[in-house]
Amino acid sequence: MNRMETAEQLFDLFFLLKQRLVRHAARLVKQEFSPMQMHVLFTMLDRDVFSMSELAREVLISKQQLTPLVDKLAAAGLIIREADSEDRRVVKVRISSAGMAFLATHKREAIGVYEEMIASLSQDDLACLNDALNGLRQIIRKLP
Repeated sequence: MNRMETAEQLFDLFFLLKQRLVRHAARLVKQEFSPMQMHVLFTMLDRDVFSMSELAREVLISKQQLTPLVDKLAAAGLIIREADSEDRRVVKVRISSAGMAFLATHKREAIGVYEEMIASLSQDDLACLNDALNGLRQIIRKLP
């Protein structure tokens, strides 16, 4: 298999996962926030503090698009906004303890949905899926 075929497989896999797993779980798990707001929250787990510009770059949207998302998350107490001590024009955001608890609950609920989805798999299919996911995770971590 060449690189182009592998890249096409990755592209197809991304949308298949989104269609079969992410959307299905989103329908079943209680959604208080939009998928983009959830994406912002889960992205914020990567670091303690983000500037709004850094966070916008990470989630691939403009600062103008990010601001209302952050406003709603801050109003719900899931993130904390604070002015940068060195440059008052810069707004820093971080996940609050309530936000961490919210994400932990959301993750448990989503895992429960996925556990139900794979319950119909045979032991052989489950072992094959587990091996494939472990291998995929290891390889993807090697990518830049």
